[in-house]
Amino acid sequence: MTDLKAANSHLVKKLWSRAPDRHAVLVACLLFIAAVSFGATMSSIGVPLLRTNPDVGSDFWGTPRPIRSDEFNVMTPVKLSIMVTGDQPTLSPLGAEASVVQRYATSGSILQPLVYFDSTILRMAKFLPDNQLFAFQYWLPLLVMVLLLPRWLEQMGGSRITGWAIVPLVVLAPSVAWWSGQPVTFMAYTLAGSVAMLASHTRLAAGQRKVALLLAIIGGSLIAGIPSGYIPWAVILGLTVLLASTVRILTSTTPIWQRVSVVGATAIVALVLGIGALLEGSAGIEALADTSYPGSRRSAATQQPFGFVFGAPLLSSLSDAPPIVANQSELSTSYTVAFVVWAIVAVSLVISGKRKASGGEWTIALLGALWLGWCSVNLGEWSASLPVVNQVTPERAAQVVGTIGLLGLGIGLSRRPEDHTPTVAILAASVASAITLAAGTQMKAFAIPHLTTTEVGAATIGVGLMAFLIVHRPESWITAIVSATLAAAVVWQVNPVQFGLGELRNSDPALRLRSEGEIARESDYYWASDMMAVDVLMLANAVPSLSGIMRSGPLTAQWERIDPDQNFEEAWNRGAGYIWFDWAPGAPTSVSSPGPDVVVLTADPCSLGQAFPELRYITSQDEIEAGCARSTGNFTWSGEVVEIYELSTWDPLAATVTGDSPRAKPTP
Repeated sequence: MTDLKAANSHLVKKLWSRAPDRHAVLVACLLFIAAVSFGATMSSIGVPLLRTNPDVGSDFWGTPRPIRSDEFNVMTPVKLSIMVTGDQPTLSPLGAEASVVQRYATSGSILQPLVYFDSTILRMAKFLPDNQLFAFQYWLPLLVMVLLLPRWLEQMGGSRITGWAIVPLVVLAPSVAWWSGQPVTFMAYTLAGSVAMLASHTRLAAGQRKVALLLAIIGGSLIAGIPSGYIPWAVILGLTVLLASTVRILTSTTPIWQRVSVVGATAIVALVLGIGALLEGSAGIEALADTSYPGSRRSAATQQPFGFVFGAPLLSSLSDAPPIVANQSELSTSYTVAFVVWAIVAVSLVISGKRKASGGEWTIALLGALWLGWCSVNLGEWSASLPVVNQVTPERAAQVVGTIGLLGLGIGLSRRPEDHTPTVAILAASVASAITLAAGTQMKAFAIPHLTTTEVGAATIGVGLMAFLIVHRPESWITAIVSATLAAAVVWQVNPVQFGLGELRNSDPALRLRSEGEIARESDYYWASDMMAVDVLMLANAVPSLSGIMRSGPLTAQWERIDPDQNFEEAWNRGAGYIWFDWAPGAPTSVSSPGPDVVVLTADPCSLGQAFPELRYITSQDEIEAGCARSTGNFTWSGEVVEIYELSTWDPLAATVTGDSPRAKPTP
């Protein structure tokens, strides 16, 4: 009877401990449903640049961030373009197809729609409201991360409840907030695939072979997308999670055939789908690899400022004013101080002779040390010859490496004995606070002069409190609540809450250009503009345009129509960037690159029309006097009257643009 009572008591305690976990899952799902229902995102498309009247904007809370230009000028309009066409986005034909870089399926591809399923979702705009569909796709990776990170830590030998204290520090890191969620996006689906692979191993060990095979297939399908998007962060974060999960399985105590079967099946699916998707997008990969920037760029390990590497807790003031070096996004990082806390916990366990670290934890430690060293130590130019890692700049490594430290800490804390004393927690809190104080002092001196003593003190105390709680009471829900509160305090003012798709969808210019875009796609002709805000509007409404975005390097055959002798190749042979036009009637054509992300093409509209007889309409913020250009009206955008001209050089019988990338076609 005593044993029965004890067993019942243990069961009740176990179920009770899971109740808050279920509540957290419920809250996350309800917030997701609410955001999707209201079409709410944290996009900055409400910036004055993308409004008819820059002084009027009422469909958002907070302040849209001009610094997030790659989000509102590129990522969001590309998604909106896919929603309109139901196929590929209408990127500039001067650039190669960008399916791998942008994660979308090329026309006629078979595997890419599956591997890049997150963009394939956008093709359902025919049947679903734009606002809700966009919000669903926007929040999906964050929901995946929030729901599955605690599960993954549990599978890796950690605690699911501790995972809820780790989650806010990962998803609310300054680098996530200031980079529009990109680090989470490039990690979430690999994490989901790894969770499926680990679950497959568990099910196979339990004799559930069919379920195990299904989970391995799902895991491989999700993992297949690793070599896409922004590769440096996909490598640092996604590959770390995948390798640690693989080692966890291979070093387990189950029969060797079970371990190899799960890893092998998952790997086969991932390789077949992943390589197939890359082959379907090979034209874009080859074009990007041949560019002078970033294709030929190789990075060496270089020491970054201490304050930059460990400064994440001090970055709340960036919402008030920009730094004096770089900008808010470039200065944002994750919680790298987690490595210090993890190291103190690990050393204390070694000294006390407690349970040894697992293979998965060691894998995270080694990869974390690699990336932390990449941005903390000067190794010299020879390190630029190291494969894979030389594709990652030290600055980018510094921005997200803290996430690896948090993953390792979440697993390492599970090895602490239940009867531990607060001594280690006090030590961890003291060291973490000292590091934050030192980082704050340096940040104020070289980057954020408006950082106040009060803010540095608050960050120091906050880091100390968080370090103490997560080491001393990692499975307490108080720790998770404090973690979420402190992390949110640093970034809550960074991004606006945007309702709907703003004037990119519902304004008179947007409605007009969407109609024009449909006609242009059906009739196979192009537009071009001399105003980036108009380029964004045209892309968002699927207007085929020569100007605009080049995401995966140039199409040489197209640029040779403008620059047949390749006199300006150094300027236009760029990777991801903007193609700006500067109308200069009577002037010779020239191409320049005033920055790494910009290509400026100065041309007489008539000369350009002769080179591209498929070009029918151009827009200009100034009046154009050219014999081939006839004014056909105007519209107002970004506070400017934009004139529309039809070119007499347009030839309706002109062949489809030559080269490797076909022009955008209308929705079937």
